[in-house]
Amino acid sequence: RGSLSGPVAAACAVVYAPGHAPGHAPGHAPGHSQNCRVSKDCNAVNACLVSRFRDSKQLGIKMRRELAAEILAMPGCRQGIGVVNAAEIDRINILQASLLAMKLAVMSLITDFAWSNLLLPDFILVDGKFKIPLDLPQQALVKGDSRSASIAAASIVAKVRRDAIMADYHLQYPQYNFGRHKGYGTAEHLCLLGEHGPCPIHRRSFKPVARGLDPLV
Repeated sequence: RGSLSGPVAAACAVVYAPGHAPGHAPGHAPGHSQNCRVSKDCNAVNACLVSRFRDSKQLGIKMRRELAAEILAMPGCRQGIGVVNAAEIDRINILQASLLAMKLAVMSLITDFAWSNLLLPDFILVDGKFKIPLDLPQQALVKGDSRSASIAAASIVAKVRRDAIMADYHLQYPQYNFGRHKGYGTAEHLCLLGEHGPCPIHRRSFKPVARGLDPLV
């Protein structure tokens, strides 16, 4: 969320315990009791997975990419991703954009489950203090990536996806070196921002970028 440029990305993940892939349930509504049993079984391996899928910000780039690839390949894990661009961040603010990205991620996962005719999870755990704008059972969990395997996995997937997006933007705007700092407010980025001014993917509502637009800000 603290980046000066590029989108905000969020992911959601459902991590099933070994041997408990999501069940096919034609004619059953989301939240069927069978899925509660699966959720409880997942708790048995949650602590082990959390220790591996630590907060993505604590991992090096290579380790994060390797874990993301492993997560995406896990038969007992399904994911959804939501991305909100810089223009929308400026329009609705970064908090609302982050919640919107989370909502889009959940909706993407719901669509995946629906197309695959799978039981939906009963409950959503949301990383942080705020719930997402969806009428679904959920709980905000501060420092959730250190308490939930699903949140920790989602954190890694979201970070790797956003890094890939910024690497693509680096090819489009090489003068800002987005491939190195990923849009965050490093000394290098601030120097390049002062030299070249903002580009179309900079978040103009953020003060360091606004100063480049108007020296009086």
